Amino acid sequence: MHAHVHYKTLIITMDNSFDGHVSIQNGKYRSSKRDDYGIGLSSIRSVAGKYDGDVAFEAADGIFQSSVYLQIYK
Repeated sequence: MHAHVHYKTLIITMDNSFDGHVSIQNGKYRSSKRDDYGIGLSSIRSVAGKYDGDVAFEAADGIFQSSVYLQIYK
């Protein structure tokens, strides 16, 4: 996990290793742990939205990165 401030935006990133396979259906990520949609990423998106923030998810080279962007100065 890493956090820093850049241009009045708090950026929090979390890297997790994974098997390299990403499954997305209807714009949602499917869980690799069970045959269903996970709640973790939707929870991250919900919290960011509550505070007028944004999220980004990226997968490459066996690393899944979740990033949250929150404006801290208005």
